Amino acid sequence: MDVYIVILKGKPFLVEDDVLTPLQEGSYGVKKVKAESRTILQNSAMHKYFSLLAGELNDAGYTVNYVLNKRRNETIEKVFDWASSKCKCAIFDKMKERILRQDENEVEWTMYSVKDIVWRGIQEVLFGNRSTTLLKSDEITQVYKNVNKVMSDKTGITVAFPSVENMLMEEKLKD
Repeated sequence: MDVYIVILKGKPFLVEDDVLTPLQEGSYGVKKVKAESRTILQNSAMHKYFSLLAGELNDAGYTVNYVLNKRRNETIEKVFDWASSKCKCAIFDKMKERILRQDENEVEWTMYSVKDIVWRGIQEVLFGNRSTTLLKSDEITQVYKNVNKVMSDKTGITVAFPSVENMLMEEKLKD
């Protein structure tokens, strides 16, 4: 069994099942290693990020359908240039509605849909695999930066990747 200890602001914390427990004063033998694969904390931070991004997208009214179809709708708007058209008849309005109509139900974002659709999609393009368990520590940062850029470009929404310090503060606020 691997045991993880992190040092935050000079104090050691044991990481177990995504919970940080302050260590009692005393002597501990610690071997410092550079984790190649993601750590338990990074896994927790990734899933926290998925939840935060889902919440921000939902709060802003961006459904899964909207985000996935945004480029399609922008292209249609440019091609048909509805705003400057001189034709303001009922047939024209019906045609516009039919072209832009989405027959699918609008779906809100969840932690899982952000992970499966957004994160894994970008991860696969960057690294050729969809399994988040295969990500190395530095690859998580690369995927996050790309996800953040895409979300910012498509929706104007950016969400900071959760840090250990932020997660600790949230734990303390719960108590």
